[in-house]
Amino acid sequence: MPAVTSRELARCLKGIMDGSPLDSEGLVKVRAKYPIDRRWLSSPEFWDSLTDYYAKNCSDEEFPVFFWSIYGVYSILLDNLSMLDKIPKPTFIMPLVQAWLEPLRLWPRRCMASRSC
Repeated sequence: MPAVTSRELARCLKGIMDGSPLDSEGLVKVRAKYPIDRRWLSSPEFWDSLTDYYAKNCSDEEFPVFFWSIYGVYSILLDNLSMLDKIPKPTFIMPLVQAWLEPLRLWPRRCMASRSC
């Protein structure tokens, strides 16, 4: 992943450290460019964002506790995001379901047209 995209991912996830929501729109944009997985946790951009946040907000805590806490939360999130790419796309089942539901979708129109419902 290019450094620019990696920094964007760090920005999207930074809210988690504050206890606020992550930037899901930004995350979708990053995922559209590059696959996201746990390997990002070994990037310089992850380390820079983590140490920067720690220096500004948490310097009274022990760094190893802070590091492993954030690492654990991020790894769970990134593992789940990487699984999204492995979910199979609907194939033949979806058209069958749509064909089966089509009469139900048209029923209110037929009912209103004939006024016999």
